[in-house]
Amino acid sequence: MHCSCCGRAITQISKHHLIPRSRHHNKKVKHNFARTSLQQIASICEPCHNQIHAVFTEKELERNHYNLENIKSHPEIISVSLIFKTPLELLII
Repeated sequence: MHCSCCGRAITQISKHHLIPRSRHHNKKVKHNFARTSLQQIASICEPCHNQIHAVFTEKELERNHYNLENIKSHPEIISVSLIFKTPLELLII
């Protein structure tokens, strides 16, 4: 299996809700998203999952980054994804 964010091979996945569960009760979310959209998840590696939640607030994820393409196009996610794709021996100087 591969991480949906950085693309590297992983043995253990982390499930990321594209629209955070903490935002599902919000009236605006209920109005703007279908129930099936609220249940969409991405299978990603733990480092990518941690980076996503370090970069974005729950509200930002709900409003601006509710799909994987928007998340992956953010500069702070791109830079970390490139590091994860680089073989470890090339990172050690």
